[in-house]
Amino acid sequence: MPKEIVTLSFGSYASFVSAHYWNLQDEVAGLADSEGWSEYATGVNHDVLFEETEGDGRVSFTTGGGGVALGGGGGGTGVSSWAGGCEVHRAAPVARSAFVETLEEHEELDWGALGDEEAERHQAALEAAARQLDGGGAGASRAGPGGVGDARHWTDFCKVLVSPRSVYCLPGSWSGPLAHSLAGGWGAGADMLGPSGGGGGGGELLEDALDRVRHLAEACDSMAGMQVFADDLTGFGSLACSVLAEVSEEYPGRPALLFALRQPGQGQASARGDQPATQARLRDELSEGLSLARLAEHAALYVPLATPYNPSALPCLSYDPALPFHTSAILAAALDSALLPARLTGSRSPLGEPLGATDLHSLIRLLYPHGGRGTEGSGAPLAALHLALPCASLPADLRQLQQQLDERIAPPPHRNHEPAGPTPTAATAEFEGWVGGVRRRWGRAAGATGGRAVLDSWGLGRDEAEEVSAALAELEISFAEDEDV
Repeated sequence: MPKEIVTLSFGSYASFVSAHYWNLQDEVAGLADSEGWSEYATGVNHDVLFEETEGDGRVSFTTGGGGVALGGGGGGTGVSSWAGGCEVHRAAPVARSAFVETLEEHEELDWGALGDEEAERHQAALEAAARQLDGGGAGASRAGPGGVGDARHWTDFCKVLVSPRSVYCLPGSWSGPLAHSLAGGWGAGADMLGPSGGGGGGGELLEDALDRVRHLAEACDSMAGMQVFADDLTGFGSLACSVLAEVSEEYPGRPALLFALRQPGQGQASARGDQPATQARLRDELSEGLSLARLAEHAALYVPLATPYNPSALPCLSYDPALPFHTSAILAAALDSALLPARLTGSRSPLGEPLGATDLHSLIRLLYPHGGRGTEGSGAPLAALHLALPCASLPADLRQLQQQLDERIAPPPHRNHEPAGPTPTAATAEFEGWVGGVRRRWGRAAGATGGRAVLDSWGLGRDEAEEVSAALAELEISFAEDEDV
């Protein structure tokens, strides 16, 4: 019996990433019943992520995941954001996308009874509807107000069934995945969530969010842990921190693998050094520091992730960095590949023996052998994720594969046959520099007059700011020591 993984998402952008991620899982699961593909699909265990339910004589699968987002972000699934008296002004309901409408029509078809020409026509109609989500062909920017194309809500393109009980809609204003009432940084929801120093706060709202997590955990026969997607540089970061602090107490020994999701260029303006110290820049720098210091404290592993702002970094892809629909799809592909080892069955397929099959706990221990912070062990629970699309081919011969891995860890000798020293890889050095950069940017922003005003508005006093500074310094030192080992 597999150990299930609970998936949690916090934020509007995380909802976009989650929708793409679940679509990928749905596509692979569908191959299990496809002629010519079933033998390949047996290598992946979908019960790790999906929950099987029965009703009306039918078996259906819903996602073993839940999300927290603002009401308007769910399209037709939104809730009212005002709890007091009101006057009713009716407007037309949010229309479902043509893609979802066409997809439902496909599910009603008897594909076995269709002729080839008719099947091709229906498939062409679905592909045309899917292209509408993109706003048209590739090329010039298609982002509208708030940085959205035709895919305005995550429900516009999510194919899988999501239990209404697993989704928690917060009150607040929402006009797009990049423009909402919690987009103003880590402490943007201080009035709603309580003090944003991390850990506690939130009252009834926090308890409601925890109820969704408990519902998902209780549906598991044996929960392995959680994979968490979070808009950490927004007010959802502080909410995720509060939830994870409680979850770690209620479910000890169940690790949480956290992916801190950033939109292209978010939180990086100061690193380029080409912008003045505006309030937005200060908020990004302070949010980045708070996220790393607070969320890493409650996560077994903390992985920051962002699609490159410059599309030339992924030359084989055509995407618009201003479109959340595009960039979130790339992050979902990265997450799907990175987390695949925890879903492998270990069964042989036509491709051969599976490599790297493991469980969530072992995967985390492989990347961070010391254990999570707050548990036995030491070090920094940080990991970097790099993506190449399409993926470079692996050697078919295991000995050749091992030689390739050895060369990545320790470069071969130079041409003059002088031995190469045990220097860290470029990726490791780059990530170590990022950790130090977060600490320096936090210190600069927290010491600025405008930065102090931002922290005050978030309910963070000087003592809390000093604690964050100390935590970031400890993480930087611990990460460096880990690499020396």
